[in-house]
Amino acid sequence: MKIDYYVNWFTLLWLKNIQATAGSSAMAVRAGEQEKTWFRSDRIFWSGDGWYFLTREQTQEGPFESRQAADQELNYYIRRAVEWSLYRQA
Repeated sequence: MKIDYYVNWFTLLWLKNIQATAGSSAMAVRAGEQEKTWFRSDRIFWSGDGWYFLTREQTQEGPFESRQAADQELNYYIRRAVEWSLYRQA
């Protein structure tokens, strides 16, 4: 199936990128652009009744029983978004 190929390809690319940038927090700067300071906030947070995560689309997903469960669901959410994006491009 075509989507399986893209998901496996993306996973390999992602793993290679992690290995290549391990220990480096600097982001590459494109030619002609100035170097910037990037801020990263934690997407996972606690709110009264459980753990939640925020998406790029500014939706709040949860509640989850633990931070670990919220983190696992966030990773699953991102993987589905990438798979869907690749599927639409195919």
